[in-house]
Amino acid sequence: MQYGLSYRNLVAHMESNKGALKACGMKKAPSKSKLHVIADPYDKIVGFEVTEGTAGDSPIFRDIFPRISKGSGIVALDAAYDSEKSCRLIVGSGRVPVIRTKSNANPRWYGARAKMHRWEKERPAEFDRAYGVCSLVESIFSSMKRRTGAFVRVKSLPARTVEPFAKVLCHNMTT
Repeated sequence: MQYGLSYRNLVAHMESNKGALKACGMKKAPSKSKLHVIADPYDKIVGFEVTEGTAGDSPIFRDIFPRISKGSGIVALDAAYDSEKSCRLIVGSGRVPVIRTKSNANPRWYGARAKMHRWEKERPAEFDRAYGVCSLVESIFSSMKRRTGAFVRVKSLPARTVEPFAKVLCHNMTT
């Protein structure tokens, strides 16, 4: 089974009453959160996590990954999740990691990550086909934005997880 993982920034809009941001309907600059989504090839979201906008992405993957079913196949991730720990976790589960190389990555890779990056350099067409699973997650984000809007309308982080949960639930019910 193939899985894709990506994230999008969520902007929390707040009520307003003054300044230049008043025209945009905001009291102050919006705070950001990230919605990390892992999806199966049937367009269903099997795991998600909402984090602060400044949180690192790789540690989040280690929290989400155990939520997917056991088996074989590929796990395609955005470059933000590119790390040796992520690759080892995927390989240890019997799957194949497919993660784009970060533009600022250190070229001294080893282990599972080195094998994956060699595959990306030596057989780019095959790697690109496998990486195409990530486009599934991008289409899910597009679909969710079309149906429920791109913004989260609440302020606190605990409350910011409830609205994306409802959006994920609605997405899974309608696909």
